[in-house]
Amino acid sequence: NSALACPALVTALSSRIDIAVSIDNGIMHMMSLANIPMIVLFGPTNSDKFAPKNKFIKILDSKKIHKTKDINSITVEEVFDLV
Repeated sequence: NSALACPALVTALSSRIDIAVSIDNGIMHMMSLANIPMIVLFGPTNSDKFAPKNKFIKILDSKKIHKTKDINSITVEEVFDLV
């Protein structure tokens, strides 16, 4: 129970999970501050520029894997292979 409703709460709560899967968005960046293992999916955005820079991040970039900006080209199996 908390009266907090802010980005810091997302980071604090994220520290309680074992692994996260996310797309490139603000929540992902807040979660990355908790230094938890994450698999981050990238489509149209640049993973080299926008991916968090820590040792716990694994990147799946549709442009690099499938030569398309369509994030939907990343398969469930590709994600599970990194878990």
